[in-house]
Amino acid sequence: MPVPTAAWSWNPSEQFATPSLQECLTPVLVVSGEASNAPTAAITEISWKGLRCNLEVNGGTAGMNADLRREAAGGPSVATTAKPIDDGGARLLMEDEELEGAVVVAVLLSRDDRVIAQRCTVVGGVT
Repeated sequence: MPVPTAAWSWNPSEQFATPSLQECLTPVLVVSGEASNAPTAAITEISWKGLRCNLEVNGGTAGMNADLRREAAGGPSVATTAKPIDDGGARLLMEDEELEGAVVVAVLLSRDDRVIAQRCTVVGGVT
């Protein structure tokens, strides 16, 4: 593929390829945003009794839910159903006993299902 070339000033018999515009252009990106109204919360403790997961939450707000996800915070849910945060915690049940010993991610979700907080845990085990 032919490319534009030019001669060196000190040795006109030698050529060099000239760069294209995208190789020379350095973009300047300015990122800005408004203050977030997203709720803040943290999972402070996770305990298991068999396939029942007990989450303790600091800073949860009304409308926030807890869930257990496979592989990552955006992965599929493995809890029977997401549960609302009340009295500083949530109790989640796993129905697939084959997942005992597997790593899952406990997540706190806002009203619009955005992940607010996450923490890895082992099903049936100590975190």
